[in-house]
Order: sequence, then C-alpha cells, then structure tokens
Amino acid sequence: MVFFDGSHNSLNELSPTLETFHRLSGLEMNREKSALCTAGTDAEEQESLAAFGFTQGSFPFRYLGLPLTHMKLQKSEYSPLLDAISNRFNHWTTKALTFAGRLQLISSVICSTVNFWISAFMLPKACIKQIEGMCNHFMWSGDIAKKHGVKVAWSTAPCW
Repeated sequence: MVFFDGSHNSLNELSPTLETFHRLSGLEMNREKSALCTAGTDAEEQESLAAFGFTQGSFPFRYLGLPLTHMKLQKSEYSPLLDAISNRFNHWTTKALTFAGRLQLISSVICSTVNFWISAFMLPKACIKQIEGMCNHFMWSGDIAKKHGVKVAWSTAPCW
C-alpha cells in the first residue's frame, strides 16, 4: 500500500519509485490488481491518474482479504468471514470426526480465522452470535444445519 499527496509532482515520482522497488526486491506491482483510491480530487486530477495507467478505485476496498473502511462494518462486509467459516464447516461435515476432533478444528482453524478479523475490526455482535451458533451446531451435532445439542459458553472457552 502506497500513500502520496495526489499532486502531479508526486504522481510523476510514483512510477520511478515503483520501478526502483521492483529492481531492488524483484517484486513487481500487478496493475490489473491495483487501483488508486483518491480523496478530494477533481475530474482533472482523476484524468491524469488514468493517463498514468492507473485504474480509479473507491472505498471501501479489500486489503489482505479484509475490507478497509473507517466506518462500522456492514453485514455485506463481514459476510465473507461467515461464508468462509460456513464453507469450512460444510467441508468437515463429510468427515467422521470425534467430539475431540471437532473441538480441535474449531479451536485451531475457526478461532484463528476469527482472530485475524478481530485483530483489524470490532466484529458486530450479530456476526459473533452467528459464528458462535455455527460452532455450537458443529460441535454437538457435527453439522451446522442441525440445530440441537448442548450450548457452549464461548465467552469462557479459550478461543477469543
């Protein structure tokens, strides 16, 4: 992630700086996956960005798989987390796992995924409740679609 002040001089120095980075590190920016997100620029400045071959991005965007925003997360922004967790559980449902095996998967895989998100955001209570519900269903029945079994006090479990 590169920040600059948006001036024409700064933009002129951006390409040589990226070229120097490429020469020294061997890493090269993929322009197809890159975008410039601007704040407070007018149409003329945006046209100059396009002249340099950069696509115009907008907020919020994803960085390292996380939505980068300054506002509270909306459901659409944390739904990739819920989808990823649900997909993991659905994949494990086909396996004959013991109770201890299910506990180990929740503790190691699900908790680490959630902790990655929590390190960047305060997840909404509704999101945490959905994750806890999926963990409860998987823990006690082996399937997140089945809604029976014993409840777990996840706030006291050594997870998050």
